[in-house]
Amino acid sequence: FPVTIHTTRIYGFTDGKGNRKGPMNIVQIDLPNEHGHVIFLTNQGKQGVMDSLGNILIPCRFNMLKYIGSHRYEAVLENGHGIVDENGRFLYVSTFSQVGQYSEGLIFVQKDKDLIAYVDLQGNEKFMLKANWGLEFQDGFAAVFKNEKWGYIDTNGKVMIDIASFIVTGK
Repeated sequence: FPVTIHTTRIYGFTDGKGNRKGPMNIVQIDLPNEHGHVIFLTNQGKQGVMDSLGNILIPCRFNMLKYIGSHRYEAVLENGHGIVDENGRFLYVSTFSQVGQYSEGLIFVQKDKDLIAYVDLQGNEKFMLKANWGLEFQDGFAAVFKNEKWGYIDTNGKVMIDIASFIVTGK
């Protein structure tokens, strides 16, 4: 008879003195972010966040977590999608398909194919634009894309270089 052996490795942490730190049912650990925090996956298929000492910052209740900067994470539950802080508290809940990285206190979210928003660190939509895509802010400006053309906005959503002024040409 053929025998199948499943060998899933389970990981955990101790404080170096044999005392448990954090969960002991970890199957995957991501690389640490700039604060030394890691996203980890349990054998129940849920993700959470812990610090470098094994202290749980965000409990293992999310189907997906992605670090997006400024101590914030994109988070997915069965019934919700949003941005959470480093304690797992939802700051922004909305229907969106893409999210960027926080830069200069704002993050781009794609609400649908023709509408984007920029959300502040508290989870408030600072402004929305009729556009297809947006990039992170750098030196107070972000590039936005609409109908095959690029333009630039400032951190208040004011158009600095009009999208309509761009002409796409090709050979």
